Amino acid sequence: NCLGVISFPMGVCLNLLFDNQERIIPMVTEEPSVIAAASGACKTIKQSGGFKCSYTGDIAISQIQLVNLPDIHQALNQLEIKKEQLIEYANQFCENMVNRGGGVIDLEYHTIKYNNSYFNISNINTTTNSNNKRIAETSEIMLVVYIYTDVCESMGANLVNTISEGLAPKLEEITRGESRLKIVSNYSIGRRATASFCIPFTQLTYKNYTGEELAYGIIDAYIFACEDIFRATTHNKGIMNGIDAVALAFGQDFRAIEAGVHAWASKNGTYQPVNRYRLVVNEQGQKCFEGYIEIPLSVGVVGGSIKTNQSMDYTFSLAEYPTAEELCKIMACIGLAQNFGALRAMVSEGIQRGHMSLHENNKKIREGVDAKSKL
Repeated sequence: NCLGVISFPMGVCLNLLFDNQERIIPMVTEEPSVIAAASGACKTIKQSGGFKCSYTGDIAISQIQLVNLPDIHQALNQLEIKKEQLIEYANQFCENMVNRGGGVIDLEYHTIKYNNSYFNISNINTTTNSNNKRIAETSEIMLVVYIYTDVCESMGANLVNTISEGLAPKLEEITRGESRLKIVSNYSIGRRATASFCIPFTQLTYKNYTGEELAYGIIDAYIFACEDIFRATTHNKGIMNGIDAVALAFGQDFRAIEAGVHAWASKNGTYQPVNRYRLVVNEQGQKCFEGYIEIPLSVGVVGGSIKTNQSMDYTFSLAEYPTAEELCKIMACIGLAQNFGALRAMVSEGIQRGHMSLHENNKKIREGVDAKSKL
């Protein structure tokens, strides 16, 4: 059903300095103010030493759901006893990844207790149909096997789905249950990146505002997001403005990234900002404004269409061919910078001044194109 290609504008974020290395970062978005805000924020952060980053590793998670277990306790016991054998068995479905130093590294077993309220069925004759009997029971426990796989430089979704589907029959044999879903999880907590910056008040001045005025203004805005879900949603959307633009430029699955980040925002039971701001005093005794972000990011720099798509080769070359770890760090930095830049504008001159001036430029460009087309 493919009819063609729709193009989006691509620009570059300048001034990104992270872990003492500077990169030019391509960004694809229809909104020019996103790139402008990220570049401006990165310039300010660069003057104070740039971003400091960390990364947890390339561990993807997939899940196998098992139901109709005759004895959940025996199933768990047998799975625990045979865990190492199961890991070895699972790795036969990803031999190339194992040869590159990756592969399945661990299994976890989780149980979920549920009842027949999910089925919303009443007056079932439990004596005539075994399936009906299962549904009509007061409660039941399903077993979910978590598979942890080191996918190295790949995004790994297809790989871990293959592993899950290959391992499922063996699990059915051991547990005497039935497998249902065998699928990757986009909640990639084994692939988290962090980014942070620290700017002295003396270097935080902007327009006609002092560094102290900006710092307290942004802290007030951050508290607003922490205490109000309507604001928190837009706060995190601003972060994703930057991350999605980078993801699109590098051919990444931005839907999976979005899903994982928003789940991370709710990890403590309420929807919260995925970044943090605070006021600190540095080792030199200076008052500083500190920003920090930690997010799960599922990316890949090999496989898929990356090596066959000439556009992707171009964008990767602009950023000096980042590794999966570096790309995750870059996304975390850009997301944090984009939010910082947007908040800085909102608590000073307002978001619309710069935003609408760029729209006006687009309008003039469009009018110029229309004039030429009439000649």
